[in-house]
Amino acid sequence: MRDTVKESEWEILDPWWTTFANRTMPHGISVRNTVLNTARLAQVWRELDAWWDVYTETGHETAIAIRDLIEASNERWATGRGPFNTDPLATDVATERSLLGPLQPTNELQWSYWLAELLRVPAFAERVFGRTFSDEHIRVAREESYDRENTDGSRRADIVLRQSGIGASIEVKLLDTNYRKTAETAGLVEDDAPHLEWSHSLVLPKSQRGALVAGVDVPIEPVDCGFEYLMWDKSQPVQVIYWRDITTAARQLLRDGLIKDDQWNAAAYLFCGLVEQRLLNFQPLPVIQRMADAERVTDTTRPIQLGATLDEQLTHLKLTVDT
Repeated sequence: MRDTVKESEWEILDPWWTTFANRTMPHGISVRNTVLNTARLAQVWRELDAWWDVYTETGHETAIAIRDLIEASNERWATGRGPFNTDPLATDVATERSLLGPLQPTNELQWSYWLAELLRVPAFAERVFGRTFSDEHIRVAREESYDRENTDGSRRADIVLRQSGIGASIEVKLLDTNYRKTAETAGLVEDDAPHLEWSHSLVLPKSQRGALVAGVDVPIEPVDCGFEYLMWDKSQPVQVIYWRDITTAARQLLRDGLIKDDQWNAAAYLFCGLVEQRLLNFQPLPVIQRMADAERVTDTTRPIQLGATLDEQLTHLKLTVDT
């Protein structure tokens, strides 16, 4: 955080902190019950004001940029060919008051099941994986079990797609960082149906990429199409896909009205809103508006607390609004 604030402002803050920290506390009186001598510290507080303005400025500007992008996105959705008139982040669908309303997945398995249903539509699967499927619906299996050799155990593939001589397995992750079993599961899937042309994918939050790099013993290599691959020798390379890439694919199809299936559209639209708000912690427009037009300290400091997430949300929206 210090890198985002001018060094001179930190020099202003230092004497204030020294004054506060060096105050002698009478025995038995806690810091939280101590009243500062406002007259004595008035000058220091005035100097602190400038630091506070710089401290809050970055997050506040990001919130304004996100607000403007969501509003611009709303305009594109309203004039697009899709069935919805607003961006999936226009409404707060992930707060506690919504828990009695639409479906609210609570664990990795439930998110995996929802994604599996959406992947039955070839156009969506093509956008997610960057490979071609035929127009016929994709056969989808969930939690398919495969026996391990020379052991009584087995591995389960979260999602397995099959269609016209090709197959794809998908490992779905949220906070679980046990990535090493992905390669073994992919190999078992291939061995079970060697006549199919297989591809494999690992879905996880972008914030978990560091844990992925630390948790596997193979390189992650980018390819020309923009995807990254884990180069295991137990199976075909495993494609790395982030949750925000999945919602980007769904957003493009929804906004442009490219899928003429009302049930899929409704499920995909709610899926986008919930993934972005619940899994990625992206903030919906009502929250962003409060940050951008902050009148309370809590609204002013909120962008600071969400700094990295807001930066990611801004990048995500720029990509989806501009394409």
